[in-house]
Amino acid sequence: MIKRIATLIIFCSLNIIVLKAAVSRLGGPAVILTAGTVILVDENEDIAIKRAVSDLQRDMKKVLGSVPKIISSLSAAAKNENLIVVSCKGTSTRVFREGGITNFEAHLLTTAEHAGHKAVVLQGADTRGTIYAIYTFSEKFLGIPALWIWTSFEPAKKKLVQLPANTRLYFPPAMVKYRAWFPNDKDLLSPWQARNAENYDAIFETMLRLKLNTREGYLIDAEGWNNPYQASKEAKYARDRGLKLSFTHTAPFGATFTNWERYWKNIRHQKIPLLLKDTSALKAFWTYHIETIKREKLDVIWQIGFRGLGDKPFWRKTFADAMDEPKDDKARAAIINSMLALQVTLLKKATSESHPLMKITIYNEASDFLAKGLLVLPDEPNLILNYSNVRGDHYPPPEIQQFDRTLALKPIGYYLNFQFTGTGAHLVAAEGPWKMEQSFRYLAQKIGKLPTFSVVNTGNVREHILELSANAAMMQDFKTYDTDNFLKTYCATYYGKNSSAQLPKLYTAYYNAYWLPRKSDIPGFDRQYIFQDLRYARGLTQIFTLWHKPYLENPFNDKNKGIGGAMATEGRQFSIVPADNHAANQVDAAISGLQNAANNFKSLALSADSVYRILPVDKKSFFKDDLYVPIRFMENVNKALGNLVEGYKASHLGHTAIAKGHVQNTLKCLTLLKETKAEVNHGPFEGWSLPEKNFGIDSIRNDIQELLKKMN
Repeated sequence: MIKRIATLIIFCSLNIIVLKAAVSRLGGPAVILTAGTVILVDENEDIAIKRAVSDLQRDMKKVLGSVPKIISSLSAAAKNENLIVVSCKGTSTRVFREGGITNFEAHLLTTAEHAGHKAVVLQGADTRGTIYAIYTFSEKFLGIPALWIWTSFEPAKKKLVQLPANTRLYFPPAMVKYRAWFPNDKDLLSPWQARNAENYDAIFETMLRLKLNTREGYLIDAEGWNNPYQASKEAKYARDRGLKLSFTHTAPFGATFTNWERYWKNIRHQKIPLLLKDTSALKAFWTYHIETIKREKLDVIWQIGFRGLGDKPFWRKTFADAMDEPKDDKARAAIINSMLALQVTLLKKATSESHPLMKITIYNEASDFLAKGLLVLPDEPNLILNYSNVRGDHYPPPEIQQFDRTLALKPIGYYLNFQFTGTGAHLVAAEGPWKMEQSFRYLAQKIGKLPTFSVVNTGNVREHILELSANAAMMQDFKTYDTDNFLKTYCATYYGKNSSAQLPKLYTAYYNAYWLPRKSDIPGFDRQYIFQDLRYARGLTQIFTLWHKPYLENPFNDKNKGIGGAMATEGRQFSIVPADNHAANQVDAAISGLQNAANNFKSLALSADSVYRILPVDKKSFFKDDLYVPIRFMENVNKALGNLVEGYKASHLGHTAIAKGHVQNTLKCLTLLKETKAEVNHGPFEGWSLPEKNFGIDSIRNDIQELLKKMN
């Protein structure tokens, strides 16, 4: 009989068997685990659970020194042998399961005793719940935290692991039901993932350790078009790891128009032009993707929406019969409305579901049309309205600020960029966990409830692990999460419980050191406008391009170079408001703002030096990666752009020698920038920064060298 605090309910086939368990004030027994401990898991458990068990074997080897044996039935265990029992639906472990653990992703970690065996029981209500239980045990009792892969973390070696007699840790469903990462712009991550299987798996394991459940991305890769109905490696890997899939706003059902020709050529062996009026061809294209998802048995949140090529509105360079047509918003919205209705009808027919789980991303023109009352959302109870932050500056958009409460009955989601290709953070973090928390709390206050869905966008994981893990923690326990407390826990976890009390303060100061080029216009919303690292890259290119043209006091304007692209709204590329910087023009605002920020980061570098010296040797590497390198990177990038702007102004005033000196300083700072970033290239991350291209340090250095040659 199993000893527990309460009555044990065991589900067997369709019958419910109730066993009266012996009552114990202490709960289950104390359990000691050693190098010889075995893991009991039913052979019929889901492949994703078995994959997590494999990780548990690895973790136990790290801590206890040997790989534990796996058995699939209790009869294979030695007499009175202590066990780790992993149980979801398996019949061979059902006697260890506690009743009532049934809610979505709920999980339990407890101790039990049966037939002379003392056991640690890792139980989940479903597959992901069981996986979460496994990783929770690894973190809480083996001492291997969620971010171990990215933090150079090595667990302490132990002769044994003991769970107290009163161990019973129950974890209810997360407060935000669907919690996603969208790894995007992976110029550093993708080459590293391609090196070996362990690297490829790292982000999937990390997501599950953080108790996320949805991987946002794409459905079919290049290889898939040579093999009908084959999902991408990434999609299948997420499936086999136990993750749901969702798709971006450009890919309804995972279908992007960039693959239009591939579909018709490789799958249908035809040549069909992409025409707006040819709804039959569109239906065939979308239906193929729906069928691929079904055949691959992917667990998805279905995306609906209608955007064109290159993440642009459908009327821009996508359909041969709709180039810049129609002209007015009402007609454009009507087309989107008809496509949304068509997609919902297709989906219901293909899945035979009355109310499939769907989401639509309220973004760009969809946002505008919704605000004008032109966008007609399908009346579907399971359609998640996924709002997106304002691009480039990443704060709640106007449609959240003036939220229409009539939409509050629908499930609501939110998309937040921690990085952004055009103007956001990329090589170092900038947005910060406080802004993340404020964004989601602002959303919850406006919609009058917790969101149903969350997705954060970041590709280069190492640069954003504090923000990513903070988001995961908040989505798990939305109501009690507090960033200051989270940061203290983060520092204690990865630098040691006795680490310097200065560490949380140093992280806070890092984010507050950034130049804020424009005052917040949402009352009480901090750091609404931030000058992230890619803005420096765009700014350096902008000034270089304008150097030999007529001087402009306000050069940071998208229209000056036409580099705005999808962000071609005047002023959005840089968001520099002179008056908010006590300046008469953008040049003077930049000189002042960049100098102040450079001084802020220079001062922080001195503080970081002091902390680095007293850190334990095994914590120094991560400290450099996570904080020290970003501080010095930001010091040098502020100096690089600041000097170039000062040189630009000096050249205009005829001070050629002074201008040349500033340009030389810019070149020195860019060299330091590359050298500083290279310091994260060590151990399993050797060569991490070498594929960098989105910032383009080498390209910008070449531009500045060319400028210097012309000045000689």
